[in-house]
Amino acid sequence: MPATDSSITRDRIIEQATRLFVSRGYHAMSMREIAEAVGVTKAALYYHFSDKEALFVAVLTASLDRLEAILRTARATGRTAREQVREMLNGIFAQSPEQRAIVRVARQEMAALSQETLEQFGRLYYAKFVGQVEAILADGVARRELRELDPRQTTWLLMGMVYPLLDAAPTGDAGAEESALALALTVFFDGVGCQPAGEMGGDLGA
Repeated sequence: MPATDSSITRDRIIEQATRLFVSRGYHAMSMREIAEAVGVTKAALYYHFSDKEALFVAVLTASLDRLEAILRTARATGRTAREQVREMLNGIFAQSPEQRAIVRVARQEMAALSQETLEQFGRLYYAKFVGQVEAILADGVARRELRELDPRQTTWLLMGMVYPLLDAAPTGDAGAEESALALALTVFFDGVGCQPAGEMGGDLGA
């Protein structure tokens, strides 16, 4: 079905708002400045989004939709938990710097959202991302690839290792990023895996 002018405008607003929130932060941006950057009137901006919080949530949700698609591909193509996590991380780090930086912005600015919005977004975040990673690790435990550890705690351990790499400003050195991710995978899986370290491999690109 062809995209309507309204949906195209909404997507353009989210794209520009993503850039502005990443470069200047949530609090520094006004709806007027966002409207000017998109090239629409404030009335048109408010037609699509009731306020700045709604727009910010739309930006975060768009990021979650991309992560969900990456995870869906990873789960379909990877045979083992390690392969699936590797494919997930490759997909995440293949995103543009702005798309990756949304993780940092979200962590910094989530306190600006209302409690109700935080709770709603938390449920969405779990359904689209964290819960999917948990499922990968739980399947790995069931297949005896991983030791019998709590999948939720193990997921947060993995995220704790990866998030700092996402938070860091891109250096343009793809080799250094790949090495850092490979090291994270090695440390994580050789710690929770059932097999000896040498039998599972640690190369991110393998």
